[in-house]
Amino acid sequence: MAAQCVLLTIFLLGLCWYCACTSSVNVTSVFQWDVMDFNWPSEEKRSKAVHHKSYKPESISPRYAAVFANRLFLSLSKENGGNPVSLAWLPTKSTASEPPKLNPFPNWQMHEGPNRSGTIMRATGLEVDRLGRLWVLDVSYQNSKSKIWIFNLKENDAIHLVHQFGDIFGLNDLVLDETQDDWLAYITYYLSDSLIAFSLKTNRSWLVESQGQRFVAIAISPKNELLYLSNHGSKELYSIGLVGLRSGSRAANPELIGNWTAAPCRMVVDKYGGLLASFFYANFTTIWNTTHNQPFREQRFFEVEATYTYWPITLALDTFGTLWMTVQSKNSNMPRYRLLKAAVGAKFDVPREPKIKKNPSACLHLGEPSCSFTNGSDEFREKHKNKSSINVLPVILICLAGIIIVSIAILVVYFFLRLNKRRNPADLPMPRLHEPQQMNEIPLNAPRPPSPGLYETPKSRSSADKMRKFKPFPTVAEIMDRLGPPPPIPTTEYDDVGPLEPQPENLYVQAGPSRSSNYLRILPNVDRPPDLSY
Repeated sequence: MAAQCVLLTIFLLGLCWYCACTSSVNVTSVFQWDVMDFNWPSEEKRSKAVHHKSYKPESISPRYAAVFANRLFLSLSKENGGNPVSLAWLPTKSTASEPPKLNPFPNWQMHEGPNRSGTIMRATGLEVDRLGRLWVLDVSYQNSKSKIWIFNLKENDAIHLVHQFGDIFGLNDLVLDETQDDWLAYITYYLSDSLIAFSLKTNRSWLVESQGQRFVAIAISPKNELLYLSNHGSKELYSIGLVGLRSGSRAANPELIGNWTAAPCRMVVDKYGGLLASFFYANFTTIWNTTHNQPFREQRFFEVEATYTYWPITLALDTFGTLWMTVQSKNSNMPRYRLLKAAVGAKFDVPREPKIKKNPSACLHLGEPSCSFTNGSDEFREKHKNKSSINVLPVILICLAGIIIVSIAILVVYFFLRLNKRRNPADLPMPRLHEPQQMNEIPLNAPRPPSPGLYETPKSRSSADKMRKFKPFPTVAEIMDRLGPPPPIPTTEYDDVGPLEPQPENLYVQAGPSRSSNYLRILPNVDRPPDLSY
């Protein structure tokens, strides 16, 4: 019975895990490439780039991403060379059978020339604001100064503003903060113990000291009015309040929240308060609920096979709450590049919205591509309006499994105590002793009366029964009549013994050595002792 209960519990727990995984976020495979290529102006220009090794397909490495409308913007690494542009875009939809090619943003001319001040040298952090403007962080490279590019995507990618910093190196990522009358950008500066703040209204930037902390990844939560930052070269997660930064403060006090499982390279916060992070050299992403003052506890959100790359996963959120991810891998069992998307966010929302599923934080392994959808669309509402009833099933199964486990524990304890009671007779109740005054009245030498029923009373037998089982022993006369008289006793003793033979006279003369006086010599005439053997 106990074994059957254990098997049933294992089955229910496995079913709970399956329901949790199947009722979580669906990840859609949008595109995949073995080689990423560009839309070149001509084949001749491509051949020249390959010949001069200014384009090496294996060197393409996406770092940061941003999404607006039907375009995905990617910043590409130039650290190892072989990459002609550092900022490109892809369509998020395509009817062609082949995956789309990369397009330089905004055009090829903005990426040509090593020392031109009007070109994009090395794009890193990307963000799109609510008004459809793309903010690009361009770090200094080959004697060019770091700057912020702002492009108006709704006006044919026109340049809205270019802000140049001083001699600043080591800028990494940025986030946007919309106030009542301004747009602020906060930039991580991992070569200094400070952040950089920028105001679009005043076109001015300033340093914000961070108390000796150097940050790499950054995310913003307008709902919590906090910045979330990861420390450079460690797993630590910090937060900084937005109130002081918005007022133009030159110093901040980072507060330690907890430690990630790895060092984050990218972090984003969805509109429901879920903080998602991807990590250096890690083939997974995690999520943490930042709402309701809950303690830091990350949960596995998405996972693929081992990638063997430095920056394997890039994260970006669009205005509809859809999460876009690029996966780069050197594993021969999977494509080198993939573009994925998933709708996230409803798990941490207090109001119940049937159009969005409520558990995006379960461990999700990428399998076959699922059907695509967009958060907020009619197709998404129709597909997920009945998901709330499915999410109750894991809770019920977990409760049943807990009841079965408690029942098994009670049965085990009961049988153990029962078996222990049988094996230990000392635990049996002792006979109750007499009171002291009664013990003194009994003499010490008085025999203890036997307990009633201690001895068995013998069964009485009649003489007839005894005679049937036992016969009397015969007398001597009866034996003499049956066997006859006994044989006579012989009168001559030793009748059959022969005569005594004569003994030689010199019987013991030669018993010892002839020349030694230490031995007794027995003479023949010595009288023998009487023979006592009779």
